[in-house]
Amino acid sequence: PYGIGLHRFLAHTLASPRSISEWAPVPLLSTEHLAFKILVGMVLVAIWLRRKDIFSWEPLTVIIIGAASFSQQRHMAFSIAAAPFIVDVFSQKTRELAWLRKRALFSAASSMLVGLAFLSFAAGYVLKTSERYRQCQLRIVVDPGFYPLQAMAFLKANAFKGNLLVDFDWGEYAIWHLYPDCKVSIDGRFRTVYPQSVIHDHFLKGDDAEGWRNTLSKYPSDILLVRRSPFFQDLVRQPGEWIYVYSDFLAMV
Repeated sequence: PYGIGLHRFLAHTLASPRSISEWAPVPLLSTEHLAFKILVGMVLVAIWLRRKDIFSWEPLTVIIIGAASFSQQRHMAFSIAAAPFIVDVFSQKTRELAWLRKRALFSAASSMLVGLAFLSFAAGYVLKTSERYRQCQLRIVVDPGFYPLQAMAFLKANAFKGNLLVDFDWGEYAIWHLYPDCKVSIDGRFRTVYPQSVIHDHFLKGDDAEGWRNTLSKYPSDILLVRRSPFFQDLVRQPGEWIYVYSDFLAMV
């Protein structure tokens, strides 16, 4: 239903900078994101092996997605595109090596050992993951140094209701715990839901007094769930419409 507008939106939103860590560029000369870089290396080898067909749709698709993946740190799309391409190229080249094929024949016992090795690896991974879920009792566990667990518990215990002006990083967490009593001013769905003006009004530094005063005046908020910052610490000391009710090492209400 959006027609060409959908493609314009994707081009605009992918090219726009964000103050979000996972959308930051991948540093080239470091060991960060090593698995991704190893995968890129394997793709380059596969492209070199298929260099005669480099302008066919498969290598071109992988190249375009790979180049885009270096501009931000979300690599699932590249993994999905690269895996079948790598397997196809390496399998084809292996089959062409007749001398290797003759030497690499496995006996029934050898094949069974290889299968058992893969099954053992998979079983170990499943057990490790199952133990993690057992410890968490099948609940989602978050870092209390990043998410406002105590402040959220305070809001729920005291049955707060109304429009909630919230930090961008905490939007979905607030929706999960407080909806429908509280409606958030922003969350991580970002440009897919919120216009750029709303995003701009929430991505402010903690000491940007003018910016935060403008945001508070533009959005009809009943509750502020915000990070401890110079502006909000100064706000609670001033007489006015806002009443300080809670704070901890991370958040203020």
